[in-house]
Amino acid sequence: MTAKNDRKVCRAYFGKSYQHPFNKPDDFGGADIKFPSKKASIYYGWVIALLGCLTVLGAHGFGRFAYPLLLPYMQRDLNLNYFQMGLLATGNFIGYLIMVVAGGVLASKYGPRIVISASAVLMGASMIWTGLSSQFEHIFVARMLTGLGNGGAYLPSVVLPSIWFPSEKRGRITGMVVSSASLGFALSSVFVTSVLSAYGMTGWRYCWHYFGVTLLVIAAADYLFIRNKPESLVETERAEGSSKGESDAYSPFKWNLVYRNRNVWFVGLLFLVIWTRILNLLKLLCRLSSSTHVAREHNCINLVYDRRFRHSKRFRLGLAF
Repeated sequence: MTAKNDRKVCRAYFGKSYQHPFNKPDDFGGADIKFPSKKASIYYGWVIALLGCLTVLGAHGFGRFAYPLLLPYMQRDLNLNYFQMGLLATGNFIGYLIMVVAGGVLASKYGPRIVISASAVLMGASMIWTGLSSQFEHIFVARMLTGLGNGGAYLPSVVLPSIWFPSEKRGRITGMVVSSASLGFALSSVFVTSVLSAYGMTGWRYCWHYFGVTLLVIAAADYLFIRNKPESLVETERAEGSSKGESDAYSPFKWNLVYRNRNVWFVGLLFLVIWTRILNLLKLLCRLSSSTHVAREHNCINLVYDRRFRHSKRFRLGLAF
C-alpha cells in the first residue's frame, strides 16, 4: 500500500484533524496530520495525574496510614485487647490483598473510571461507618471494606496516567502519583493530632468521619473528570477493531505472563520487606505511647521527637526488627 493510500485510510478512520495523544508522528503520513502545538491548552493527562494523586493521597494516606495513629484511642474508648486490635489490621489487609489482585482485572474489564470511583465511595462509606460503630464486629467489617476500597482505588490510579503520557515521562508521573501516599501520611498525622486535641477521647470518631467525607468528594471528582483513555487512542482502537473484527480488538488477560516473570516476584518481595518494616514501626510507636512519659493527649507520632523515647531500649529493638 502506497503512502497516498495510507493517508486516505488515516483520514477515513480518524478525520483530517486527528491528534496523537503522545504528540509524536506516526506511519500514516505525518505531513497531513495536525499535532498539538506548544501553545495549546493544558494537556488533559495532567488532570488524570492530579486525580491519581488525590486518590492515592486519600486511599493510602487517610484510609491506611491513619489507622495506626488512631488505634490507641480506639483501644481505650472501645476496650479492645491486643488480639482484637490485630484482627482489625488483619481484616483491612485481607480486603486490600483481595482487591490488589482483582482490581487490575476489573479495571481492564469495566474501565479505571468506574473501578476507582466505586472503590473511593466504598472507602468513604466504610470509614464513616467505622466512626459510627461501637461494636468490634461492625468495625472489623468496616475495616475490611476499607481495605477492599483501598486496593481497588490505588492500583488503577497509579497505572492510569501511564496511558496518557509517552514512555519518557511515565516514570516521572508514576513517581509523582505514588509519592502522594507519603504526603497523605504527613497530612493525616497533623490532622489527627489536631482533631484529637480538640475532641479528646472520642476524637478518633470525628477523624474517620472527616476522612470518609473527603474520600466521597474525591470519588465524585474521579467519576466526573477521569477519562479511561485519550480520545485519539480510543479512535485508534476502534479503527483496529473494525479492521480485525470486534472480537480481536482486545486480547484476554494472561496470568501466566505475570506470575512467571521473575521481576514481578522480586519487586513483590522488596515491597513485602519495606512495608513490613514501616507498619511494624508505626504500630510499635502507637503501642508504646501508653507506656511512656508522654501525656495521653499527645498523638503517638510525637514520640519520634522525644529524646528519651528515641534512646529507650524497646524503641531500638523495634528499629532493629
